Amino acid sequence: MRRILSLAAAATMLAVSGCDRAITEPYGPFTGTWRYQATGFQQWGSAPDITCSVEMVIKIRQEGNLIEGRETEDGPVFCAGADGRVEHSHVLSRVAISGEIQDGRIHFSIAGNWHSFGEVGPDRVEGYLESYGGTMNGPIQAQRSGSFVLERISNEGYNGPEA
Repeated sequence: MRRILSLAAAATMLAVSGCDRAITEPYGPFTGTWRYQATGFQQWGSAPDITCSVEMVIKIRQEGNLIEGRETEDGPVFCAGADGRVEHSHVLSRVAISGEIQDGRIHFSIAGNWHSFGEVGPDRVEGYLESYGGTMNGPIQAQRSGSFVLERISNEGYNGPEA
């Protein structure tokens, strides 16, 4: 029994030291190229009957528990009404991504919008989005709106803003 406890303690120490190293390395384990897909979210909180979807490829760099990145391919955004008719569409181009990873969870925003929250996995993250909005004279409110998937494409990450 004593030997089992010693082995368990050693395995725990190894796992903890591995996590510490991953966070203190110059570029963390989340650094890479990822495909981001979000569906069913509201772009405007004041228009709850219109939901949107977007797909884009982003390069991310992790330093400590912070992440930053940039979209590498233009991402089409489609917003449709309850009847399925496209109400609005546009293309995102070269938007910035920023956020943080803490306690196995990630929070990031794309261009200051689409706040995404999820559980961190090595090559896949799934979670939900929050939309912010309100009426013209009312307070801004946050609400869960839609879901997202982030899947690793490669380990090639973001190198900072272009000159």
